[in-house]
Amino acid sequence: MQAYRIPVTGALDEAKIKQLYPQLFLELDAMADATDAQFCVRYPQFVAELERDFANEEQWMSELEMRALQEHRAEHAQLLRLLHHAQSRVLAGDCHLGRKILPLLSPWFATHIAEMDTIWARAACDQRAA
Repeated sequence: MQAYRIPVTGALDEAKIKQLYPQLFLELDAMADATDAQFCVRYPQFVAELERDFANEEQWMSELEMRALQEHRAEHAQLLRLLHHAQSRVLAGDCHLGRKILPLLSPWFATHIAEMDTIWARAACDQRAA
């Protein structure tokens, strides 16, 4: 598990998740503090990077032939739909919806990582050990 920086034991709370994925949470904080002009640049970049990360994660999961892959993909897709909806407004210069979504992302990621991502990380470790 250490190769994935996921603790083998113990609950993962939001503070621990933030320590495991500092760049993600630093970017969320930076977007929250950004001017509207900066936000309009950062938000689409964040969404594009998240799409790449999710695609990579789903590829790794498919290689493990995980049963939870469909549910995991569905969670990713649901979040991306929301982010894309806001992105269309952000690209038009309206940051309101994107900024409204922003405070919801930190707890979403904390829950998703603690509950969903640890499943595939443990499966990967188990497969490597086998």
